[in-house]
Amino acid sequence: MQNMDTILYRVRSGDNLTTIIKRYYGAVSLQQKNDIISKIQADNPKLINPNLIHPNQLLQIDIPQQYCAVPGFTTAIHV
Repeated sequence: MQNMDTILYRVRSGDNLTTIIKRYYGAVSLQQKNDIISKIQADNPKLINPNLIHPNQLLQIDIPQQYCAVPGFTTAIHV
């Protein structure tokens, strides 16, 4: 199991959950992607439809530590 940190990700124009997952996790299987999307939905109760995210929306996302600027620091915001 990878060490994970939590970030607040600010959605950019053109983002969708698949592109965000690819950015932080690389290539994953369909099952892994679905599991990650389920986790993102669980961590973001206002995210009712994972296919509808909007620019400047903040999402709480668990990502592998190697992608965090400061591993262990859980309030990083991607801008």
